[in-house]
Amino acid sequence: MQSELQGLEITKGEFKHLSGLGMDQVYRPPTWQKFLKEGCKTLITSILILISYGILATIFEQHHPLLIFIHLLAALAVIIDDLYKIITTLRSPNLLQIFDEVDRYNTIVQAVILYDHLEQAGNSQVKIYQREEVITALKIIRGDLVRSLKTEKILRKNHQFISEHQELLETDFNRLIQPGSGYRSTEESRLLHQSRQLATEVHQKLKQLQQKHSTR
Repeated sequence: MQSELQGLEITKGEFKHLSGLGMDQVYRPPTWQKFLKEGCKTLITSILILISYGILATIFEQHHPLLIFIHLLAALAVIIDDLYKIITTLRSPNLLQIFDEVDRYNTIVQAVILYDHLEQAGNSQVKIYQREEVITALKIIRGDLVRSLKTEKILRKNHQFISEHQELLETDFNRLIQPGSGYRSTEESRLLHQSRQLATEVHQKLKQLQQKHSTR
C-alpha cells in the first residue's frame, strides 16, 4: 500500500470516536423486517437462557434463587440491548445516512488499494489514471464525512435544546449534517464524482480479469 493511502479509511474505532456510537449499536437497514429479524434472534436467545436455567436447576437444586436471578438478569440484558439498538436506530436517521456514506467511501479506498495490488502484480490494464486527483478527492470526501459525523453528534446530544428553542435557531441543522454540504467548489464536486465512479470501474475491471483467467 502506498503511503498516501495510509489512514484514509475510516475505521470502526474512529467512527465510534467521531459519532459517539459504535457500528454495532444500530440496525441497518432500519426496516421493520430487520427489527423483526433481530427480535426473533433475541427471542431464541431468551429461550436458550431458559433452557440453560432448566438444566442447571436440576443439577444445582439448592441454588434455585441464585440461578433464577442470574438467568433473569441475562434475559433482561439481551432484551434491553435489543430495545436500545432499535430506539437508537429510529432516533438516528441522519447518522444512518452518514453510516452508508462511510461504507461507500471505505469501499472506494479499498478499491484503490486493490488497484495498487493488481497493478503491482503485473496487471497494467487496471492502472489508475489521474491518481493524484483521485487521492485528493478521497481526502476531500474523508474530511467532509468527519465533519458530518462530528456535527451529527453535537446535534444529537443537544436535540432537546434545539427542539425547545427552534424559534431562536434559524439554521437548517439537517442540511449541515448531510454529507456533501461542505463542498465549496465545482472542482471539488467533480473530484467527488470521479472518486465515486472508481468503485464501479473497479468492479468492472475485476469482472474482466476473472473472465480472462477463467478462459485460460
